[in-house]
Formats: sequence, C-alpha cells, structure tokens
Amino acid sequence: MANTTTIGEALMWKYPDQIRECVQKQKIGQEPEIVKWEADMEQPSESEIQTIMNEHIAWKDAQDQAKADLKASAKAKLIAGEALTEDEANTIVL
Repeated sequence: MANTTTIGEALMWKYPDQIRECVQKQKIGQEPEIVKWEADMEQPSESEIQTIMNEHIAWKDAQDQAKADLKASAKAKLIAGEALTEDEANTIVL
C-alpha cells in the first residue's frame, strides 16, 4: 500500500518546533488544513511544501521497508534456528 501524507503531517514532521498547531479539516468540501506557525518562522512556498510532502512520503516508505526487512530477517533466522536480535524479536507478534 502506498503511503500518503497531508500538508499538516508533513510540515509537522519537517518543522516540529516551529508549528504551534495544525487543524485538519476532515470533511470533503471544507478548507484544507490550517497550520499555525511560530511568529518568527518564514513559511515555505507552495513548491517547498510539495517537496517536503514528497520527502515525508519517501521517509514513510523507507520506514515501512525497514520494518518489512526486519520481519523477513527474523523469519529467516527463526526458520534456520538462529538467534534473533532484539529488534527482530520485537517484530514477532505472539
């Protein structure tokens, strides 16, 4: 499943200390998200926001892939009877 992001989610990921509040509108037809910045923060342009959103999606994809790789490694080690790392063991749901 492909990852998605919202403007607010991506900006809060990129600028966690500069955004005071992010209000998300959930219903179709309402205004997009409202992001309240710290007063001294220069707000990114529309193209910068799109770049940040793309970076955030790529980061989420990388996180998902790392998790899948860790699970695959844990499974292979279990099948081979090898010891798991703590991170691999944490992927197992009992």
